[in-house]
Amino acid sequence: MCLRNDLVQVPAALERAPTAHPLTVRELQVAELVAAGLAFREIGKRLGISECTAKATVARAGAKIPGDLPLRLRITHWYHGGERVTVRRAEA
Repeated sequence: MCLRNDLVQVPAALERAPTAHPLTVRELQVAELVAAGLAFREIGKRLGISECTAKATVARAGAKIPGDLPLRLRITHWYHGGERVTVRRAEA
């Protein structure tokens, strides 16, 4: 499967410092889906990778982004350019 790199939305963090971002294209794709609130299984399905690979890619991306927030929140915060992120609880 060939993914088109031009389909990756440019996160706000990259617009400010396009040469300083630490993530690969795949990590950017995963970061976009994490920021959209998708679960690992959903990320895997969207990108044609396993859930385990999605988890590993999220972990690699998160390790490259500085901060002390929890992993998914840190990625979401970075993806949105450090803007305030609203966390919503899932409906029961």
